[in-house]
Amino acid sequence: MGAAHAGKRQWFPLPEAVEKALVGKGLDAATIAAAAGQVGADLGGEVSGDIFASASYRKAVAPVYVKRAIAAAAARAGLA
Repeated sequence: MGAAHAGKRQWFPLPEAVEKALVGKGLDAATIAAAAGQVGADLGGEVSGDIFASASYRKAVAPVYVKRAIAAAAARAGLA
């Protein structure tokens, strides 16, 4: 957990590897894809399954959702 988050209780892993892959870079398709690919490092073993989806499925689709979220945020900000 980074210094900026010290003292706060977290119920989910912070996307530090994803953040590091984005900082200082333009938000082109290659950068977004590379950053989304880092989500597995952030999740580690924190993924759990339930009756709706297995842990392995959630870990597999996490980069897809992260990529979509970053692309949507970039578009809303007028950066894409």
